[in-house]
Amino acid sequence: MKLKLMLLVILSMALVSCGDQTPAPKNLIIISATINGAALTDGLSGVQIDSEISLVFDASVDLDQLKAHLSLEAEDTMVPVEVLLSNAQSKAQITADLSYKTQYTLTLSVGEIGASGESLQEGFMVNFTTAEDEIIRELAPCTNLSCIETLEVEDQGQSASFDFYSSHPILLENAQWETLRNAVIVVHGQNRDADNYFTYLTTALRNTELQNNTVLLAPWFKEESDANDQDFYWNTSSWREGQPSNGHVRISSFALVDNLINILVDKSRFPVLEKILVTGHSSGGLFTHVYAGANFSQSIHSAIDFEYVVANSQYLYYPNNYRYNEQAGTFFEPSDCAGYNYWPLGFQSAPSYLNGLSPEDFNGQFAGRKVVYFLGNNTSNDGALNTSDCSATLLGSTRYQRGENIFTFMNAYYPGQHAHTRSIVDGIGHDGQGMFLSQEFSILLSEKLN
Repeated sequence: MKLKLMLLVILSMALVSCGDQTPAPKNLIIISATINGAALTDGLSGVQIDSEISLVFDASVDLDQLKAHLSLEAEDTMVPVEVLLSNAQSKAQITADLSYKTQYTLTLSVGEIGASGESLQEGFMVNFTTAEDEIIRELAPCTNLSCIETLEVEDQGQSASFDFYSSHPILLENAQWETLRNAVIVVHGQNRDADNYFTYLTTALRNTELQNNTVLLAPWFKEESDANDQDFYWNTSSWREGQPSNGHVRISSFALVDNLINILVDKSRFPVLEKILVTGHSSGGLFTHVYAGANFSQSIHSAIDFEYVVANSQYLYYPNNYRYNEQAGTFFEPSDCAGYNYWPLGFQSAPSYLNGLSPEDFNGQFAGRKVVYFLGNNTSNDGALNTSDCSATLLGSTRYQRGENIFTFMNAYYPGQHAHTRSIVDGIGHDGQGMFLSQEFSILLSEKLN
């Protein structure tokens, strides 16, 4: 009996003891630290005095506690800071009155700064130096989806807006980009997901350590549902062919990219820019293919080295009426497919952007420009492949084969004259992310931009 009572007492004490215990607050972690959308790294220089620093935590923070643990110091002098919280109080946006040519130290000390008592176990400290003057000469690349800019383009007295993602704020009037030797323009596919392609190429440039000397642009050819009253937009996929936009201002999608290039070749803004690489996947690949031959920018700006990387386009431009018979291994002129040579597969009914340019001049321009057919050889599960229209099936049996066929055509009809090459990505199919994050693309970027 005494033993039973003792056991009951021990059990009761244990239950009371367990009931009194409350879970200890978890540790708080800083997920990211950025300045104006770019990574905030120790020793960063050339920081603009109107910059905003963002610290993102894995949980909500207490504003008063955060301020108590946060300090900004310049040459042994404490600098007042303003802090705003957003994203359910998990993102701190920090600003201060900064001065030119000054080194600052931002410190967040350990302590309980979480809204529920969470503790920051690892302190954060970073040093940065502001720019010499109001001229922006260098910035770390912006790598997130806040990096969107708007270009106002005027045509015949009317203007509209063209949005694009950009690793650097190229529209700033007070910028002289002294480290940007290269530019990459990546064109989205049929889904018009410029944000995704900006992310893919951002990663690709980082993987090849080219992000600090390359400006990346990802134009967004919007459909009407994504556009406001002042935006350029296209109701159909005609943007990939260089056709005019719909809406109150009608301008070719090619002309809009020309406008971006006009900024890049401005020596007052980009004094050391040497190369421009245009690329796109699938529908973006078609845009790249026909833009390579169509654009006037390369002819006007002959001091810049232009290259074009056409990734996995199922539609490709042919300079004459002949197509390749895969089974026979010969070229033939189709007789039973009306319209197979209409633009963008041939020069018939070319867009107004090309008014004044003859087919012969266009074809010579097309053959002489440096085009890379960047082909994924996995032909399985390609539900987007057009296998019903004869004008498409004449190009080849698979997306990969269509790339091979146009390259065979160029070798046959422009031997020793064309500047086209090809590169194959083994095991990847109709997959923009897979293509641009492949080892083959890293090698290609390194070769072209170094």
